[in-house]
Amino acid sequence: MSFTTRIKNNKGKFGWLLVYAGVIALSFFITPYLDIGIEVCAMKYMTGIPCPGCGLTHSFCAISSGNFLEAFHFHLLGPFIYLVFLVCIFVLFSEIFFDKKFPKLRKTFFSKKFTYAFGIILFLFFSFRIYNLLLSGEFTKLLNNSVIIKIIH
Repeated sequence: MSFTTRIKNNKGKFGWLLVYAGVIALSFFITPYLDIGIEVCAMKYMTGIPCPGCGLTHSFCAISSGNFLEAFHFHLLGPFIYLVFLVCIFVLFSEIFFDKKFPKLRKTFFSKKFTYAFGIILFLFFSFRIYNLLLSGEFTKLLNNSVIIKIIH
């Protein structure tokens, strides 16, 4: 089977392969963890409060640069999500280009249960992050410096 035929027959898989591989590839070429002062999270920009995914880009870039401990500092789940992306790339690439199937990996990483479990874990992480901001008094400071509060006042 030719390369273009494989792509046509696996459009959806190929699209996801490009997304996962693109994210990982970009993390090697951009270095936001050097903190250039640009805020890319709309929630954090508007409210001052970090969203559940805040820090993932920094974490991915730190991993790609070999700074694994720093990656955990930016986002506790970052290294795990990075690993999941790598597994998804491996599975999709193998299925598209080599007709190799990995039913156990596919059942684990491409299932609704995994998606729901991941969503719950991310929500718990976010809740814990907000709780710590409340305890430290940072929550109020962040909120007071937000765009929304500045607009209201």
